[in-house]
Amino acid sequence: MDNNCADDTGQVVETFAEDHRSFETRLVREARQGLTHARQCGFAQTRSDWVAFVDDDCVLRPDWVEQVLAFARQNPRCGAIGGRVILDHESPPAPYLNEFGWLMGRQDLGDSPQRVSWLVGAGLVLRRAAVLDSGWAHKPLLKDRIGGHLVSGGDVEIGLRIAAKGWELWYLPACRLDHRIPEWRMRDPYLRRLAFGLGASDVLVKGLRWNGSRAGFVGAAVTGATGYSIRAAGRGLRAGLRGRDLRPARLDAAFALGNWAGVAQWLRLPAALRGEILGAAGSAEE
Repeated sequence: MDNNCADDTGQVVETFAEDHRSFETRLVREARQGLTHARQCGFAQTRSDWVAFVDDDCVLRPDWVEQVLAFARQNPRCGAIGGRVILDHESPPAPYLNEFGWLMGRQDLGDSPQRVSWLVGAGLVLRRAAVLDSGWAHKPLLKDRIGGHLVSGGDVEIGLRIAAKGWELWYLPACRLDHRIPEWRMRDPYLRRLAFGLGASDVLVKGLRWNGSRAGFVGAAVTGATGYSIRAAGRGLRAGLRGRDLRPARLDAAFALGNWAGVAQWLRLPAALRGEILGAAGSAEE
C-alpha cells in the first residue's frame, strides 16, 4: 500500500514483486492520507474471505497465517482475530514503560484463546462478511492516524462494529507478531503526544458504545475526563512527595488532557455525525 508516501515505498514493493514472483504481490495506491483511508482502500481492492491488516513495523512469526486459517475454519462465527503482539524494543526501555505497553499496541492476554470485546490494529484479521455486515467498509465513523497526527480508535471501531452485529472477536495467542519499537518512540515527548492522542480518541470510542441520550453522553465524557485528571494529579503528587519518577504521572496527565480535547472535539462535530457515532456499536459485548 502506497498511502501518498514520500519515501520509496512503491519502489520497494515493485522490487519485492520482481524478486519473489512466486508470490502474488500487487502495489495499491491511495492518495488520501491516513490509516483509515489506506485500510478501506486495501479492503476494497481484495476479494478473499479474510483480510489482514499488518503494520509496517510488525514482523509476523513464520506460522502466523497457518494459525489464523486453522482457527478461522473451526469458528464460523468468528468475525475478527487478533494475536499476541509482542513489543520488540530497539533498546531496553525504562522500567516504568512496562506499565504503558498499551500505548504501543501491546496485546498479551495469556496463553489461551478467548473471546474479547475489542482488538488492537496490529495484525488484525477480519472476515470479509463480518466487515461488510458492520457497515465499516462503506462508512468508517472515526479517523485514525494521519501522518504525524497521533489520533487513534479506527481499529477499535472496526472490532466494535463487527461485534455489534453478532460476530465474535477472538484473541489467539498462537498468532504471534513482533512490533518493532525504535528508540525514538520511547522518548518522553513522543510518548506524551501518543498518550494525548489516545486520550482524545477514547471519547469517540466510548461514543460508539453509548446507549443513552446525547446530553447524557456529554455528561459521562466530562465525568470521565475529570476522573482521569484526578488520577494524574494524585499520582504526580505522590511521586513528587516520595521523590519518585514523575514520567508515569506525566503520561497520565497527557492522556487526561487528550480526553478533555476529545470532549471539545465531540462538541465541535456536526450534529448529524454525532448522531451516527452514538450507539453505533452499542450492542457489542462488554
